[in-house]
Amino acid sequence: GVSSISSNNVWAVGDSGHVLHYDGNSWIDSTIAGFLHIYSITTLNANNIWVVGQDSVTLNNIAYYNGSGWSFTNIGSNTRLDGVSSFDVNNVWAVGDSGKILKYNGAAWASQNSNASGENLSKKRATTGLSCRSCRL
Repeated sequence: GVSSISSNNVWAVGDSGHVLHYDGNSWIDSTIAGFLHIYSITTLNANNIWVVGQDSVTLNNIAYYNGSGWSFTNIGSNTRLDGVSSFDVNNVWAVGDSGKILKYNGAAWASQNSNASGENLSKKRATTGLSCRSCRL
């Protein structure tokens, strides 16, 4: 996945926990320890970045970057998460298999009722895109 804050502040993610950051001149490669795969990234600004992916223990994990380091949130489920998008720091959304939708309200992640328990929302994301620029549920 890829997300940009500006033309000289672009972030990309991939396998083995790799996070690439473009600063306007070059790409800087780093990793988030513990991630096997990072599937999606969303950026609000340099101090509010979220990624979803797979760690070595569960099928899903969410990591947050506060401008100086990454912290993890394990959602306590083996449902794979594949997409993440943000509107502001109080409206961050993650989606995945089996109709899984999570919302971050600025303090905690909570499951949302999608009424799509058999749907793989990651496939929907891959074909239609996940965008929350106007969602406020």
